[in-house]
Amino acid sequence: MLRTFVQILRSGRTGRKSLGSRPKAMVQGWLNGATDAQLLAASVGNDDLALLLIGDGPARAGLEAQIAKLGLEGRVVITGAASHDQVPKYLALVDIAMQPAANEYCCPMKVIEYMGMGKAIIAPDQPNLSELIEDGGNGLLFAPGDTEDMGRAIRNLAEHKAERLRLGTNAQASIETRGLLWSTNAARVVEMFGGFGAKAA
Repeated sequence: MLRTFVQILRSGRTGRKSLGSRPKAMVQGWLNGATDAQLLAASVGNDDLALLLIGDGPARAGLEAQIAKLGLEGRVVITGAASHDQVPKYLALVDIAMQPAANEYCCPMKVIEYMGMGKAIIAPDQPNLSELIEDGGNGLLFAPGDTEDMGRAIRNLAEHKAERLRLGTNAQASIETRGLLWSTNAARVVEMFGGFGAKAA
């Protein structure tokens, strides 16, 4: 079944029903080295898990060599650069959305997109992510840079479908309850500038 998953991805066809019930994890972004290698290492022990890396970058050749060395060609796919309209199609294929690392000062938009699509999310436990993800509530958090802790979170979700579904459902609900919508942000901006106008008057 994992081979089928890989073949369909490489052929460019995206049909969820034909992929079976095995768990599939993904990460998207710039392939730039250490964190990608850590994710690969954390995923190796999960024999039933397929890994989809959406993106490209200077670390791709090294990752492909490592994938070949570990004999993981049938379980890991690197898509290369993907257009914006392709990403939702890839996301629809997977069960677990990974954020292996993030800058501590940015708003992790990818995580909010994963939440909106109802994915079970695994991310590092740092302030700008823990304010979105409650560990065990609407996702799982691991110690930043800790490959073993990341691996434990991956194994947990790979082995427990009900937990994946629960976390994904809660993540999607969080979009509404926490006001993580563009329309809500726009309303806040209008309210803020409206207040400035009233003071100026």
